[in-house]
Amino acid sequence: MGEENLISSIGSTPAGSGAAQSAGSVAGGSRNSSKISGAELQYQADESAALKFTTADGDTVVISVEAMQQLQAESYSASQGGSSSSGSEEVLTTAAEVSVASSGPLSRQDVADIRAVLGQLGNLLNDSANGDTAAVAKDVASIGSLTGIQSVQFGYAQQAQGQLTLLAGTTGLAGSTAAGATSA
Repeated sequence: MGEENLISSIGSTPAGSGAAQSAGSVAGGSRNSSKISGAELQYQADESAALKFTTADGDTVVISVEAMQQLQAESYSASQGGSSSSGSEEVLTTAAEVSVASSGPLSRQDVADIRAVLGQLGNLLNDSANGDTAAVAKDVASIGSLTGIQSVQFGYAQQAQGQLTLLAGTTGLAGSTAAGATSA
Protein backbone atom coordinates (compact mmCIF):
# COMPACT_ATOMS: atom_id res chain seq x y z
CA MET A 1 0.00 0.00 0.00
CA GLY A 2 1.49 3.35 -1.02
CA GLU A 3 1.66 6.45 1.19
CA GLU A 4 -1.24 8.08 -0.70
CA ASN A 5 -3.51 5.09 -0.11
CA LEU A 6 -2.45 4.87 3.56
CA ILE A 7 -3.32 8.54 4.13
CA SER A 8 -6.68 8.19 2.39
CA SER A 9 -7.47 5.10 4.50
CA ILE A 10 -6.81 7.14 7.65
CA GLY A 11 -9.54 9.57 6.64
CA SER A 12 -12.05 6.75 6.15
CA THR A 13 -11.30 4.97 9.47
CA PRO A 14 -13.72 5.75 12.33
CA ALA A 15 -12.15 7.75 15.20
CA GLY A 16 -11.14 5.62 18.19
CA SER A 17 -10.40 2.43 16.25
CA GLY A 18 -7.06 0.67 16.51
CA ALA A 19 -6.39 1.15 12.80
CA ALA A 20 -6.61 4.93 13.14
CA GLN A 21 -4.12 4.94 15.98
CA SER A 22 -1.73 2.66 14.15
CA ALA A 23 -1.96 4.53 10.88
CA GLY A 24 -1.54 7.87 12.65
CA SER A 25 1.68 6.60 14.19
CA VAL A 26 2.95 5.34 10.85
CA ALA A 27 2.10 8.59 9.06
CA GLY A 28 3.98 10.75 11.57
CA GLY A 29 1.74 10.93 14.62
CA SER A 30 -0.76 13.46 15.83
CA ARG A 31 0.03 17.06 16.80
CA ASN A 32 -1.97 16.55 19.98
CA SER A 33 -0.15 13.42 21.15
CA SER A 34 1.83 13.35 24.35
CA LYS A 35 4.73 11.19 25.48
CA ILE A 36 4.98 9.74 28.97
CA SER A 37 7.88 7.88 30.50
CA GLY A 38 8.82 6.90 34.01
CA ALA A 39 9.95 4.26 36.42
CA GLU A 40 8.72 2.78 39.66
CA LEU A 41 10.95 0.97 42.17
CA GLN A 42 9.84 -1.16 45.10
CA TYR A 43 12.57 -2.57 47.35
CA GLN A 44 12.52 -4.27 50.74
CA ALA A 45 15.35 -5.54 52.93
CA ASP A 46 14.82 -7.61 56.08
CA GLU A 47 17.49 -8.39 58.66
CA SER A 48 17.33 -10.50 61.78
CA ALA A 49 19.87 -11.39 64.43
CA ALA A 50 19.71 -13.44 67.59
CA LEU A 51 22.18 -13.90 70.43
CA LYS A 52 21.83 -16.60 73.07
CA PHE A 53 23.94 -16.28 76.21
CA THR A 54 24.33 -18.99 78.81
CA THR A 55 25.58 -17.64 82.13
CA ALA A 56 28.00 -19.45 84.45
CA ASP A 57 25.09 -20.53 86.67
CA GLY A 58 23.10 -21.95 83.67
CA ASP A 59 20.56 -19.18 83.00
CA THR A 60 19.93 -18.31 79.34
CA VAL A 61 19.34 -14.89 77.86
CA VAL A 62 18.14 -14.46 74.28
CA ILE A 63 18.34 -11.07 72.55
CA SER A 64 16.59 -10.85 69.17
CA VAL A 65 16.62 -7.96 66.70
CA GLU A 66 14.46 -7.71 63.58
CA ALA A 67 14.72 -4.79 61.18
CA MET A 68 12.92 -3.92 57.95
CA GLN A 69 13.60 -1.21 55.40
CA GLN A 70 11.24 -0.53 52.51
CA LEU A 71 11.73 1.94 49.66
CA GLN A 72 9.13 3.00 47.12
CA ALA A 73 10.24 5.48 44.47
CA GLU A 74 8.56 6.85 41.37
CA SER A 75 9.84 9.16 38.66
CA TYR A 76 8.06 10.37 35.55
CA SER A 77 8.32 12.84 32.72
CA ALA A 78 5.64 13.89 30.25
CA SER A 79 5.59 16.17 27.25
CA GLN A 80 2.87 17.47 24.98
CA GLY A 81 3.48 19.92 22.23
CA GLY A 82 6.04 22.40 23.53
CA SER A 83 5.46 21.89 27.24
CA SER A 84 6.79 19.25 29.57
CA SER A 85 6.69 18.26 33.22
CA SER A 86 8.48 15.82 35.46
CA GLY A 87 8.43 14.73 39.04
CA SER A 88 9.52 12.14 41.53
CA GLU A 89 8.51 10.80 44.91
CA GLU A 90 10.36 8.63 47.37
CA VAL A 91 9.01 6.98 50.52
CA LEU A 92 11.39 5.21 52.90
CA THR A 93 9.92 3.17 55.75
CA THR A 94 12.02 1.60 58.48
CA ALA A 95 11.05 -0.48 61.48
CA ALA A 96 12.97 -2.37 64.14
CA GLU A 97 12.04 -4.60 67.03
CA VAL A 98 14.24 -5.77 69.88
CA SER A 99 13.25 -8.43 72.37
CA VAL A 100 15.05 -9.80 75.42
CA ALA A 101 14.07 -12.99 77.27
CA SER A 102 15.72 -14.60 80.29
CA SER A 103 15.18 -18.05 81.79
CA GLY A 104 16.04 -16.88 85.30
CA PRO A 105 17.17 -13.94 87.41
CA LEU A 106 20.38 -12.23 86.34
CA SER A 107 23.00 -10.92 88.73
CA ARG A 108 24.66 -7.55 88.18
CA GLN A 109 27.77 -9.44 87.06
CA ASP A 110 25.73 -11.38 84.45
CA VAL A 111 24.36 -8.11 83.03
CA ALA A 112 27.83 -6.51 83.00
CA ASP A 113 29.32 -9.54 81.22
CA ILE A 114 26.53 -9.59 78.62
CA ARG A 115 27.13 -5.89 77.91
CA ALA A 116 30.85 -6.56 77.55
CA VAL A 117 30.19 -9.44 75.12
CA LEU A 118 27.88 -7.24 73.02
CA GLY A 119 30.60 -4.58 72.78
CA GLN A 120 33.27 -7.11 71.89
CA LEU A 121 31.03 -8.78 69.27
CA GLY A 122 30.64 -5.38 67.60
CA ASN A 123 34.42 -4.98 67.53
CA LEU A 124 34.86 -8.58 66.31
CA LEU A 125 32.43 -8.08 63.41
CA ASN A 126 34.08 -4.78 62.37
CA ASP A 127 37.58 -6.26 62.60
CA SER A 128 36.46 -9.32 60.64
CA ALA A 129 34.88 -7.17 57.91
CA ASN A 130 38.14 -5.18 57.67
CA GLY A 131 40.20 -8.40 57.39
CA ASP A 132 42.19 -7.68 60.57
CA THR A 133 42.78 -11.26 61.78
CA ALA A 134 45.08 -10.21 64.63
CA ALA A 135 42.36 -7.93 66.03
CA VAL A 136 39.76 -10.71 65.61
CA ALA A 137 41.92 -13.07 67.69
CA LYS A 138 42.27 -10.37 70.36
CA ASP A 139 38.49 -9.80 70.40
CA VAL A 140 37.82 -13.54 70.81
CA ALA A 141 40.34 -13.76 73.66
CA SER A 142 38.68 -10.80 75.37
CA ILE A 143 35.26 -12.47 75.18
CA GLY A 144 36.77 -15.74 76.48
CA SER A 145 38.15 -13.98 79.55
CA LEU A 146 34.67 -13.15 80.88
CA THR A 147 33.98 -15.59 83.72
CA GLY A 148 30.23 -14.96 84.04
CA ILE A 149 29.45 -16.24 80.51
CA GLN A 150 29.56 -19.97 79.75
CA SER A 151 28.68 -19.72 76.03
CA VAL A 152 27.43 -17.38 73.32
CA GLN A 153 25.57 -18.46 70.19
CA PHE A 154 24.52 -16.06 67.47
CA GLY A 155 22.86 -16.05 64.09
CA TYR A 156 22.25 -13.45 61.41
CA ALA A 157 20.08 -13.47 58.29
CA GLN A 158 19.45 -10.91 55.58
CA GLN A 159 16.98 -10.99 52.70
CA ALA A 160 16.35 -8.37 50.04
CA GLN A 161 14.01 -8.18 47.08
CA GLY A 162 13.04 -5.53 44.61
CA GLN A 163 11.09 -4.77 41.47
CA LEU A 164 11.72 -2.07 38.87
CA THR A 165 8.93 -1.20 36.42
CA LEU A 166 9.67 0.99 33.41
CA LEU A 167 6.81 2.93 31.84
CA ALA A 168 6.71 4.46 28.35
CA GLY A 169 3.87 5.38 26.06
CA THR A 170 2.19 7.90 23.81
CA THR A 171 -1.36 9.20 23.86
CA GLY A 172 -3.35 10.96 21.21
CA LEU A 173 -6.89 12.19 20.59
CA ALA A 174 -8.16 8.71 19.71
CA GLY A 175 -6.75 6.96 22.83
CA SER A 176 -3.43 5.58 23.89
CA THR A 177 -0.93 3.04 22.67
CA ALA A 178 2.30 1.67 24.06
CA ALA A 179 5.39 3.25 22.53
CA GLY A 180 6.22 1.49 19.30
CA ALA A 181 3.07 -0.66 19.33
CA THR A 182 0.71 -0.71 16.42
CA SER A 183 -2.57 -2.51 15.87
CA ALA A 184 -4.38 -3.47 12.68
